[in-house]
Amino acid sequence: KLAENKFDLLIIGGGPGGYSTAIAAAKEGLSVALFEAATLGGTCLNVGCIPTKYLLDKAAAIEKVRSLTNRKIFKEAGFYSFRKIQTGREEVVKKLTTGVEYLLKANKVTLIRGNASLCKRGRVRCGNTEYEGENIIIATGSEAVRLPIPGAEYTITSTEALALEKVPEKLVVIGGGVIGMELASAFCSFGSEVTVIEVLPELFMSEDRKAVHYMKKELEKLDIHILCKTKVEAVKMNEKGKYEVYYASVDEEEAGVVMADKV
Repeated sequence: KLAENKFDLLIIGGGPGGYSTAIAAAKEGLSVALFEAATLGGTCLNVGCIPTKYLLDKAAAIEKVRSLTNRKIFKEAGFYSFRKIQTGREEVVKKLTTGVEYLLKANKVTLIRGNASLCKRGRVRCGNTEYEGENIIIATGSEAVRLPIPGAEYTITSTEALALEKVPEKLVVIGGGVIGMELASAFCSFGSEVTVIEVLPELFMSEDRKAVHYMKKELEKLDIHILCKTKVEAVKMNEKGKYEVYYASVDEEEAGVVMADKV
């Protein structure tokens, strides 16, 4: 039975790193097995790059209509359906993840559904079955974590933010990284009052400063409130079910609180 489960390459994780490697190896003639417990495509296709870009595309369209309305080219901006936007996002994600599965099958990659773990040298266990591989690649990616602060249970991750059913009136984004700023920009266009809190001195510290400065100015034109060199100290829920986000500057010289429907 073990001979039937012997491959040249075993890959744990069906995200961009895992599935692209599996396809490339299979094209070179290797026998490949790919293990994935969740939906193929990993963070990027399911809850990262693709869905955020979809939301940003629709947000840009809304901003364009507003601009044309302000210039009197359109008589009025009209209304949009956030529910339809979310339905479209889900359809795009499903189409792409289904496409990944097709590519794996077309290249004769064996897809094994379930959680896999290393059990012995050159062996991987999934369920009650062991698989042997000449080589093993671990491509399990990452998952979102919550900040170790009081009230962290009141916050949501970027994954949950992407699946919101309605636009929050007030949104606080903790972290001015790529996904944080994409969500901040999109939800601002959808109508949220957005505050971004970033502990580092500036947004995107590793990027070109002129580009970041220009981007920050454009985001602030959209009325996104950006607090850099600022840490979140606690999140509390008030008697009205709203959230109070307590923050302080890194140097402890300034402190404040901002209200939010989602954090």
